[in-house]
Amino acid sequence: MKTRAQLRLILLLWTACAAGAIFWVGCTTDSVISSDTDVNKSGTKIEGDRSGVLSASSSPYWVTGDLTVPAGESLVIEPGVELRFDGVYQFTVLGHLEAIGTAEENIIFTSMDGALGGGDLGQWRAIVFDTGTQEANGDTSELAYCLIQFGASSDTTDRYPDSTGFFIFSAIFCWNSSPIIRNSTIVRNGYHGIFCIGSNSNPRILNSIITENDGDGIRCEEGATADIWYNDVYLNSTREFADTPAGIGEMTQLNVNRDSCDFQFNISLNPGFSDIEIQDYDLLSCSPCIGTGQGDEHIGSIPYYVGATELRGPIGGSILTAASSPWFVSCDVFIDPGETLTIEAGAQILFQGLYEMRISGLLEAEGATLMPEDSTSSGAR
Repeated sequence: MKTRAQLRLILLLWTACAAGAIFWVGCTTDSVISSDTDVNKSGTKIEGDRSGVLSASSSPYWVTGDLTVPAGESLVIEPGVELRFDGVYQFTVLGHLEAIGTAEENIIFTSMDGALGGGDLGQWRAIVFDTGTQEANGDTSELAYCLIQFGASSDTTDRYPDSTGFFIFSAIFCWNSSPIIRNSTIVRNGYHGIFCIGSNSNPRILNSIITENDGDGIRCEEGATADIWYNDVYLNSTREFADTPAGIGEMTQLNVNRDSCDFQFNISLNPGFSDIEIQDYDLLSCSPCIGTGQGDEHIGSIPYYVGATELRGPIGGSILTAASSPWFVSCDVFIDPGETLTIEAGAQILFQGLYEMRISGLLEAEGATLMPEDSTSSGAR
């Protein structure tokens, strides 16, 4: 995935620059080294009012002060852009923000230290939506396929919108605003993941992973609400859902993967990242986020692509042909009541781990082979 590749490239450049103290042109991008402490920092420096486009060609962006999209103006952030906040700065949206990445090219909001492999909680402040005026005209801001990490500083020196307001204790702060937040990963921020405040706040939060934030996953206060569907909100330090609409977070049914979810299909399960410690947010094959988003999408900013001969989750109604064999079982599989799985004679089913086939319906298999992928070890149960 490009997200992981970008991070690896950053680490390689950092190592190359630091190893010999040789200041090659490739070690910085449109920036000037100002002191020894800046040697490993790179990017197009930005701060202040911004509108127009933040282009991928000028990325990464080195954020050296607060950013603002002024009221009545619009900012588009292109897929693949990375914003590196070099201090406790916030990104305030008073106008319109369109930050729509792609599955292959996430938009990344991170700290400068995080970009250099040393991320930690609360190294920048927040994305602040104060877009009520724009929304009254039918103009809704949107974050999609975004990775938001290492923000939500717990700094108590600043309130919003003034000294009588609230502390900005979240990675995304909705002040009487209702942006769309979808297909995003909000991870390891220093306080809440998403904080909604005021009776005019009703953001739509969809298909996103909100995990390991040092506060609540999603929090609503002062009459705020939120439209929360198909998210994985897991292992946040206080509560997953705080003062959200009734029923959110109450596990009352099973989703397509047979995991417990609430009435709007939100789950609270380990998302199954490849390696969160090195910021590798690719999903493992047994992630509960695969195929459980709206319309069978995946939850999070980096989808898992199921192979043409890969088997996981519900497989009833399928015919496993010998011609397409071998078939690979990459997680538990099951056949629901009333459904049939047909395995043709000569087909080979290889289990890639300690996975099981749960049969509640009908299995038709004669002359097929089911075995571990490595036949010298135990790989099925």
